[in-house]
Amino acid sequence: MTPSTIWRLVKNVAYWPLDDDFLRSEWAAQRRRVSGKVKSMRSRRKSGGLVEALDAGADVRDLLGLWKVPAHARGFLERYVRMVTAYHPETYPGEVTVLRARTFRLAFRGTPDLGWRGLAREGVGGDEAATGEVRITIVPGAHDTILKEPRVGQLAAALSKSLQRTQG
Repeated sequence: MTPSTIWRLVKNVAYWPLDDDFLRSEWAAQRRRVSGKVKSMRSRRKSGGLVEALDAGADVRDLLGLWKVPAHARGFLERYVRMVTAYHPETYPGEVTVLRARTFRLAFRGTPDLGWRGLAREGVGGDEAATGEVRITIVPGAHDTILKEPRVGQLAAALSKSLQRTQG
């Protein structure tokens, strides 16, 4: 691990008590969440990735940490994961704004821009190299809490500010 990776990990864990609602959840909800995470880790370790884990019979709700999704929506969620996994985006000609949660999961190995820097390119036509600007806006919360109150209001404000900046 590089020093910057270690620093990102330490900083991430420090934000958990503030941003991850796990610590404020009821005991039963905490137990379900930990159980789901353990199942997810076991399924991924045995099979390699999301699609492989689904093919091996893992519950998509456990793999994504979405335990409140009703059983009747499981098929839709599974199709969605397969579709997103198969999609290969092209570069975008212009600035990209990434709105992301401040807190990552512990095993996160990505970059702070979540891979968007590789898709933004300057201008239109010509060179397809990814050189466009990527603005990262960090919203308090974790990936699974930024769409819930009170975090969703902060996300909406950040999105509104970003849209105003691009339009004006």
